[in-house]
Amino acid sequence: MVSDMNHQTENAEFRILDPANLPDSPSFPNPLFFSLGGLAVGLVLGLGIVALREVRDKTLRTEEDVEFFLQLPTLANIPSVEGARRHAAAAGKGSSEGPRLVASA
Repeated sequence: MVSDMNHQTENAEFRILDPANLPDSPSFPNPLFFSLGGLAVGLVLGLGIVALREVRDKTLRTEEDVEFFLQLPTLANIPSVEGARRHAAAAGKGSSEGPRLVASA
């Protein structure tokens, strides 16, 4: 029986009835869907982290914050180093050296 099948394939003529048809574009994954989904997830995650850090921030930044939360009057206000550097740069003083702290007794 095996020899009979081999003999038949030697004499047979094979023809392609329907050629293979390949798709024009992949059906999955959709690059636009994944790109927009990644952008949306990144924005939501970023906004969530910013909101969480803002809620957990307990810094008193202004005189009004001190008076409101501590119910105490403000005795002195110490400017930040960045604020002093910006003020010196605006006044045209030696901004390359940065602000100097001077104390007297």
